[in-house]
Amino acid sequence: MKIQDLTNNDLSSRKYENEKIVLGPNAEIINSFIEGYYSIDAWSSVRHSSIKKHGGIGAFTYVSGCDIGKYSSISARCCIGRSNHPSNWLSTSEFQFRNSHDSRFESLEDEDLKKWDSTKRTTIGNDVWIGDSAVILKGTKIGDGCIVGAGSIVTKDLESYSIAVGNPAKKIKYRFSQSICEKLKELRWWDNIEFKNLAGIEFDNIEKAIDQIENLIRKT
Repeated sequence: MKIQDLTNNDLSSRKYENEKIVLGPNAEIINSFIEGYYSIDAWSSVRHSSIKKHGGIGAFTYVSGCDIGKYSSISARCCIGRSNHPSNWLSTSEFQFRNSHDSRFESLEDEDLKKWDSTKRTTIGNDVWIGDSAVILKGTKIGDGCIVGAGSIVTKDLESYSIAVGNPAKKIKYRFSQSICEKLKELRWWDNIEFKNLAGIEFDNIEKAIDQIENLIRKT
């Protein structure tokens, strides 16, 4: 896995042909891996993350410490995986656990800093759609096929194929019937069908699409 650091300082989008990545103006990838066939819109930042192919991120979105699956769509103005602060210490401020001399001109000595676990990863599955201005708290897991409504704040894990909205986000229903959800979880079409072979699938009829994908998988 090759770690990538890419920054587009141009005023227009830029294609990185070798990496199969498109970066919008002032978008950046820092210490991350993106599998390719991916777009990141203007002023968005991806840091310390791993992202699989066939997806995209809207403008003004911040992603940090995340593992994101295939065919997942993240809208504009989202905040995903930002570091938390302690709520049961003396203070909520980071001066207690982080050397702040370079950013705030003074800091406690390293031996006086307390250990704060900020290493938890945030996981977003395959075929996930995250709506505009959503917030996904660090360490949460969003299952395959989920939809997160615009403006929602996700504080807990979400089951595969659930639709969640609100603050805090709560499941309101599943995308499909239980039998179809189970079939899709078994199929894992994003791993078992090459992109070019999706041509001709009746995407807008879920039952037919499942039958067609099952037939394609049998032939491979």
